[in-house]
Amino acid sequence: MDTFIDKLAQKLTAQEMIKANAAADAEELKRIKSQVAQYEAVLQEIREASCANTEAAETIRQTTQEALEQLSNTDKDSAEKVQMLVDASMDKIKKLQVNELELARLGEQMEARLGEQIENIRSSLNPLFTELTGHVHKENVKVYRNVQAVVVEETENTAKTVKSISGKLNAVMGVSVVALLAATAGLVFQILVYLQII
Repeated sequence: MDTFIDKLAQKLTAQEMIKANAAADAEELKRIKSQVAQYEAVLQEIREASCANTEAAETIRQTTQEALEQLSNTDKDSAEKVQMLVDASMDKIKKLQVNELELARLGEQMEARLGEQIENIRSSLNPLFTELTGHVHKENVKVYRNVQAVVVEETENTAKTVKSISGKLNAVMGVSVVALLAATAGLVFQILVYLQII
């Protein structure tokens, strides 16, 4: 019986290890999901900054255009200064637009990389889950077989014990029958002596 308890304790330890591995895998998946959420937040910030740059560039362009229209009536020297300011503003607008395109491209690249990483993580976790399921099944089969072997062993031991006890009971029964016959014979003898037949 102690062997059965020892084997059962060993199997419980293996099952606890399997549960601990599954918990560690779940924690890793949770960490990865958290990282994905952070990437998505950064991408959203990049998109918002890009929209703000576009709006600012449009506002500068409109303001510059209005200033040009208002100054078209002033003298040529002032118009040249304004034109230089407009050109400088347009250069800044172009730089902003280039930066906006770079930010958009960077955001798309990050999204693509993030998608690849998520897909890689999923593809690497699928075999682990399959392997874990197979391992759990193997351990369950081992536990079942061990329990079955222990039950068979205990049944055989019980059958041997019953057989041993049965042999002893047969011996006791034989002695009891002999004693009963002897007692009966003694009783008959005493009755015969009492009746003075003998």
